[in-house]
Amino acid sequence: METNIQPNQSNVSVPDPSNFESNASSPDTQPPVPVGIKIISALFYLVSVFLIFAGIMLTFFIIWSLSSGLDGLGWFGFNFGFNIGVIPGILTIAWGGLHFIAGRGLWTGKEWGQVLAITMSGLYIAKGIIDLVMFGGVNLFIYIFFALNLAI
Repeated sequence: METNIQPNQSNVSVPDPSNFESNASSPDTQPPVPVGIKIISALFYLVSVFLIFAGIMLTFFIIWSLSSGLDGLGWFGFNFGFNIGVIPGILTIAWGGLHFIAGRGLWTGKEWGQVLAITMSGLYIAKGIIDLVMFGGVNLFIYIFFALNLAI
């Protein structure tokens, strides 16, 4: 069998790019992010600001209490040194930063932002279940917090 294909020719047909729609998805363009996702993203931003502020205040409180001679939080029944005393504040700041990253991912419509937000909400749901079981659900805030995370 002989083929009549010249070295520079191929049997592959290439579609004409002018026939495609102008708003077709490409790696550079993404469909617009729905308003509901933008609202959830704004909530993640709001929580991140609150957590970062709370973490900074907690860290400064620990440092202030150590420098004032209060021996850490010894008057609360704990005797933390400086090294272990600032860890809750730093972890709170880091958790707030993670909320900011999730909010940014949701706002820009990235898939990793959705995965991160769902994972974090799942952790909050698990915490809510533990709170309801251990504390008997006596606090209305626990129910509201649980319902919000379940909705996300």
